[in-house]
Amino acid sequence: MDLNLYTPIVFLIATIAVIIWFLLGLRPALNRTRFLAVLTVIVLWLVIQSNLSLNGFYLDYQANPPRFLLLVLPALISLVLALVFAGKYLAQKLSLKMLTAVHLVRIPVEITLWWLFRAGYVPKLMTFEGGNIDILAGISAVIMLLFAFKPKTKPKALIIWNIASLILVFNIIVRAIFSVPNSLQRLAFEQPNIAISYFPFVLLPSVIVPIVLFAHIISLRKLLSD
Repeated sequence: MDLNLYTPIVFLIATIAVIIWFLLGLRPALNRTRFLAVLTVIVLWLVIQSNLSLNGFYLDYQANPPRFLLLVLPALISLVLALVFAGKYLAQKLSLKMLTAVHLVRIPVEITLWWLFRAGYVPKLMTFEGGNIDILAGISAVIMLLFAFKPKTKPKALIIWNIASLILVFNIIVRAIFSVPNSLQRLAFEQPNIAISYFPFVLLPSVIVPIVLFAHIISLRKLLSD
């Protein structure tokens, strides 16, 4: 990839930070055995996806079914299983403040997407210039952390914020999926989404997006059950 050095560096730092934060948040809720199991799965997933992207696996856009699906389906299936079998327990045990702080990662991610657009690796429609306003979820997460957790504050604001921010996630997911140059492509034919075929940006759909979705869904379950 012909990129400025700071683009992958900023993205990698953001990715590592959110993974560490997520694991630190999980640790008090899980016993040692379960935590080590989760840690092992995440590390293996990172190694597999990094290795595949570094070896050009995702650059074959003619493959059928699209290889892009291997980026997202295993992580989403794992997410669904976690929510089905452990969702209630995790909603009780995990810190709502920790889950809200996860979304700060969306600020550097959206800035990175803008840099990638300027370099010709993603379409404009995946940036805040082109209708993807997911960066607002990251910025507003700061406001939520500052004001929504004060004593006697009602949970309504956090519920509305999580729902609105979840909609923003789905907005960019749809834009990203249908902009990849494969048999599923319906958007951005002039400048398709090829960044996620390369390391480290392959970790956006395979790691960051599932963590963000998990944080929203567990938060809403926690808020609505209180």
